[in-house]
Amino acid sequence: MNFVTVAFLALCSLYVYLVQVNNTSTTSARREHVLENIEHPGNGGNNQTQAVGHDDNDLVSVARRVSKHSGTVLVTMINDAYLSFTYSWLCNTKDMGIHKSVLIVIITNDESSKRNLTRDWPEVSVVSMDMNGSIKGNQVYSHAGYVKIMVKRTEMLLAILMADIEVFLFEVDCLWFTDPTPKLKAEKGFDILVNPVATSNNKYAGGFLYLFPTEKAKGLWRRLTEMMVDLGRKLDKMAESKYISVADNDQEYLSRLINERWVKSLLFRQLLYTCKPKFILLILIMTKV
Repeated sequence: MNFVTVAFLALCSLYVYLVQVNNTSTTSARREHVLENIEHPGNGGNNQTQAVGHDDNDLVSVARRVSKHSGTVLVTMINDAYLSFTYSWLCNTKDMGIHKSVLIVIITNDESSKRNLTRDWPEVSVVSMDMNGSIKGNQVYSHAGYVKIMVKRTEMLLAILMADIEVFLFEVDCLWFTDPTPKLKAEKGFDILVNPVATSNNKYAGGFLYLFPTEKAKGLWRRLTEMMVDLGRKLDKMAESKYISVADNDQEYLSRLINERWVKSLLFRQLLYTCKPKFILLILIMTKV
């Protein structure tokens, strides 16, 4: 699962767009049925999960419990291939006081991975997600295995958002110098905080998002989920290694929605984090290795 993220750069010089989005449109009956199950997982839909290490509730129940700590759930999705990155991120952030707000969704059939993660990091909440046999190994961007995981992640976030829970989506292959959550939480009156991809115009990172549970944010994320569910049906029979067009993934779809009719108004603000220039230089060198 080769999540390529710009989050570590964003934490040194984070450009945050504050996005106001329009309401959702009408969908097909079949897609509505899928989304109904996602938004209300207790109905027995395909978003059923099992919590590991804390209780036996589903994803939304665990997210509600986690949100009571700070009002925000810091969510990331991993599989076994990303455990080393996860441990590194957890070690790096252990003194930031955020672990009680962290929810790790793990895609794995290996019980020892889940058990070890909850044993070693007892403050972190871990949920196991069924993906019909799991997708194993290091998934490559724009290949079917990677995109299938992104479909599930989009569904997962919709379920949490529809439960009126504030969500900070992040990825673990990054270096945090400080906890950005307080500054992000302080941005009131907006729907979504998104981070632009430095090398592209009008493209926004799919793995560094702050979602407020407003009706407009729910509407946009519901539409994004519809698009990803449709894409997921096309990928059902494909091998994990099958190449998928770079135009078909959650980051591209989200950017398209933000840049087109879903945007009511787009405001720009720069949030700067204190970071010495030599650290920025070091990170740039690391990205080239």
